[in-house]
Amino acid sequence: MILEGGKAVNTNSLKPDVGYLKDLVEAGLEGINSGWKTTEDRSLAPSFFGSMVPAALGCGIGVLSTWLVTQRRGAARVMTVGGVIGSTLGFGIGFAWASRRLAGTVYRSAARKVNTVRDAHWLEKHPIAYG
Repeated sequence: MILEGGKAVNTNSLKPDVGYLKDLVEAGLEGINSGWKTTEDRSLAPSFFGSMVPAALGCGIGVLSTWLVTQRRGAARVMTVGGVIGSTLGFGIGFAWASRRLAGTVYRSAARKVNTVRDAHWLEKHPIAYG
């Protein structure tokens, strides 16, 4: 027993939670792997190249927005930072949008496996007495 804030905490009660956490992580990784394997088109290259247009648009918007706000010396650095931030955001949003089907398939598979482990854990903690 450990005293935390004047209350006694049983350290032995944390051991089963570590095992449960390990089971959850393993189920999630197994679900990601099985979702990845069941997807027919696993190439991320089209998503990568398809997100270049949003990256260019984001760069332009970032440069334009900082140019409109900053009308002083040294504005080139600020516009460069605005362009980098805008292109990064544009690329990230474009990539997420272009790879949404693959990500959805992998997510659903992982969620199914994790929910199975969660349900088994709940039934272990709350046994149902039939009869």
